[in-house]
Amino acid sequence: PEIELQRRQDWLDARSAAVQQLASLPHESATSINRRQISTDDPPERPNLEPDDALPPWRRGRAGTSIGRAVHAVLQVVNLEQPNDAEIQDASRAQASGEALTGRAAAAVERLVRRAVRSDIVREAVEAPRYWREIYASADIDGALLDGFIDLLFETPDGGLVVVDYKTDALEGDAAVDDAVARYRDQAAAYALILEQSLKRRVDRAVLYFLEPDEAVAVPNLSERIEVVRQRLSEAQPGPAGGVSR
Repeated sequence: PEIELQRRQDWLDARSAAVQQLASLPHESATSINRRQISTDDPPERPNLEPDDALPPWRRGRAGTSIGRAVHAVLQVVNLEQPNDAEIQDASRAQASGEALTGRAAAAVERLVRRAVRSDIVREAVEAPRYWREIYASADIDGALLDGFIDLLFETPDGGLVVVDYKTDALEGDAAVDDAVARYRDQAAAYALILEQSLKRRVDRAVLYFLEPDEAVAVPNLSERIEVVRQRLSEAQPGPAGGVSR
């Protein structure tokens, strides 16, 4: 018993030290790293890919953002292995109600969820050896804590990992999709960096799945984007004199 008690105390001490060390690190999220990339790169022709005035009324402004939140929430809980129409309908209506969405906006939530659960990328995840949803992930990256929530993560048969990030922006045409990939690629790359650092496993793909218009795009040159994220994270941290290193 004395040995077991000592082992437990050693574990508690190690955990306390780890919590204290990580809590003292500068913190960045995957989304904040992505926003920094957008602000420093050349501004895109359409700087904000959230629903805008060119879209139908139920996809504009707050309603468009609320649709995204509702869709993510439903995809986090519904059965992906055997999609059930009644379950999808009930969960979609509940989340739409929680976001104060009605009419066509509420209907859009259910429509996008149905599209997602039957998409090729989600079916690939379900058929994989293992998959996870809404995963919190974090890692110490060169003295900074980088973290975020991954919408969908799955293993490949040979042990690789695939990150899937749902995007509910209403996009029309190839140009809009290409613009969105450029906008969001570093967020997906940040997730890949966190996983590779914390799990010591390779990430084969980071996929941006645009529910509108139902297109899954793997981030091009993922290893290069991971290094870009690492560099941006380093540039964002305080320098030795208390300023920001550049």
